[in-house]
Amino acid sequence: YFYAVACQVIEAYDLQSYHSKRPTLYISLDIRCSSTLHKYQTGDHLHILPVNDPSRVAQVASALQLDLDSVFRLQPRTKHFKYMFPTPCTVRDLLSNYCDLSLPPQRSKLKLLSRFATNHDDASILKRLGSSQGQVEYKKLILERQVGMMDLLSLLF
Repeated sequence: YFYAVACQVIEAYDLQSYHSKRPTLYISLDIRCSSTLHKYQTGDHLHILPVNDPSRVAQVASALQLDLDSVFRLQPRTKHFKYMFPTPCTVRDLLSNYCDLSLPPQRSKLKLLSRFATNHDDASILKRLGSSQGQVEYKKLILERQVGMMDLLSLLF
C-alpha cells in the first residue's frame, strides 16, 4: 500500500475563478511531520488524502450495516495483489482514511453497491446507473449534481 503521513494543512484555497468547473488548489502543508517529505521537489507527485468526517463515516457504516470496530483482513487470490491499504484493518480506519466518501462513485461501483440495496427498486436503479445503458442518466443524476457516495447511501439506505 502507499506510504502516508499525517500533516497539518496551513493554508488552502482555489486558484481558479468561481466559475471554473475544475478546481486547482493551492495547499500549504507543515512537512515537519515527516522525515521523508523534505525530499519533495517541484514537479514531484504528492497525494493528499483528507480524513473523512467521523459522523459521515458512521453514517456509511450504518447504511452498510458494518461495525466500525470490526477488524478484517484481505486475503488476495493472486501472488501479485497490490494492497491499497494496510491489512488487517478496522472498518473505521478504512472508511476514515482510505475511501473518498465525497466524490461521485464510478459506475462500476454502483453495480457492486446494488447488492447491498434492501429495496428492489433501489437495486434496479443502481444497476441501471452502473450499466452502459445508464451512461446518460448517470452523467445527469450523479456527475452533474456531484452526488458523492455518502449522499447516495443516505438516499438509498
